[in-house]
Amino acid sequence: LLHKPRCWTGICDREPEGTWHDSWVALEEAVDSGIVRSIGICDVDNQLLDELLQKRIPPTVIQNWFDPFHQDVEFRRRIERHNEQNP
Repeated sequence: LLHKPRCWTGICDREPEGTWHDSWVALEEAVDSGIVRSIGICDVDNQLLDELLQKRIPPTVIQNWFDPFHQDVEFRRRIERHNEQNP
């Protein structure tokens, strides 16, 4: 699971050594070599989801923040629609 695909203000104390794109390619290579069976990412917004769904191996798992007061129902519905169209 790739955590924090972007450096947010106050999160990163130094310049990243690569991008989430670089890390995603490495995760795809891990799937290809059989090291892992599934890859995922957390803290995804709609723009990032658009990019992820175009990847050679899209995420199997998306971990976002949900609680009783923050459901982000439309984001979940969007993923459900995508999964129905791409079984």
